[in-house]
Amino acid sequence: MSVSRFGRVNQWLTMARQWHVVDAKSQLRQVQSVPKRSDEYTAEERKAFPKLFEFDEEFVMDWTEPIEPHGRYVPEQPKK
Repeated sequence: MSVSRFGRVNQWLTMARQWHVVDAKSQLRQVQSVPKRSDEYTAEERKAFPKLFEFDEEFVMDWTEPIEPHGRYVPEQPKK
């Protein structure tokens, strides 16, 4: 039994509306479990985390100076 042109269009429209259901079936299951909240870790576990930035004990961030935007040149302002 052949499908008419109108039938093929209806098949395509149905598939187009439901493509997300087909995609959801073929997705991989979650490989890594969701981590704990930061307050659920013990002090020893927190020390074992890798440090992204190592700062000296005397380092203080100066929040009064403006931070220039990334990727855009901002000429230096004369200091007052």
